[in-house]
Amino acid sequence: MHSFSDRHHHHHPTLYLIYLLSSAMRLHWLVGCVIIIPIVSIITAYIISISLHLVPEDRLIPWISATIDYPPASTIGSLGLSLTAFFIVLFAFVKHRFNRLLIAVSSDDKKALERRNKILLYVGFLFGFCLNGVACVQFHVSRVAHLSFAGTMFFSGAVYVLAITHLDFVIKAHTRRVRIMRALCGVLASISCILCFILSFFLNTSGRYFILSIAAASEILIAVSYFLFFATYYSELAIVHVHFDVEWYELRTPLLSSSPTVNTRGEISTRR
Repeated sequence: MHSFSDRHHHHHPTLYLIYLLSSAMRLHWLVGCVIIIPIVSIITAYIISISLHLVPEDRLIPWISATIDYPPASTIGSLGLSLTAFFIVLFAFVKHRFNRLLIAVSSDDKKALERRNKILLYVGFLFGFCLNGVACVQFHVSRVAHLSFAGTMFFSGAVYVLAITHLDFVIKAHTRRVRIMRALCGVLASISCILCFILSFFLNTSGRYFILSIAAASEILIAVSYFLFFATYYSELAIVHVHFDVEWYELRTPLLSSSPTVNTRGEISTRR
């Protein structure tokens, strides 16, 4: 077994490039992906939907789902939300690993904290999975499926924000001011979720324009609270590095002489 060194890059330049790019990767770019991608894709889809009259013209504040309901707007919006879902899942995994480092030096019950941290990892995965479901199943295709994904996504997202923030207070992640900002984002997301769910029951009533506007504004506030929550992690993720050790194996067999395979081992650490 040999370390991946310069003597291999002449024969395998692609693998050598991957080694150079991934040997020490900083993760604050995750925050930009989770915030910028959905904002740009939703705004673009909204402009296209308005221009092509794909949303009701009497709607001052349309639902986010309405802006990604029909092509070509749905193509851009769904792509952006699907990418965002992937990065949310990645964020949940990185946050889980980062919390384990803080739990290891915590004076509280480590087993209970580890159990809570693992549960929150699954909640983060559910958050990202349901967001991907919202992107994949448009409202006009299946109302039940789309609304089920959307409701579960909003609920799991609010639970994740509140619960992970509470865990941050326990293990003293970042400064108190930042933790308070995250708690406020969780409260805003929860209140907006409750308001949006309650107003959704009045969609079929007469004179619903005002109610629809408030419900759609609540949905936007949920998204804004999530964006603000993720934004508070920029400085925290700036000190997190992911290291990949790429090892080179020489398989000396009659059929596969010098056939290479690559084994990667990921590790998360912090640097200040």
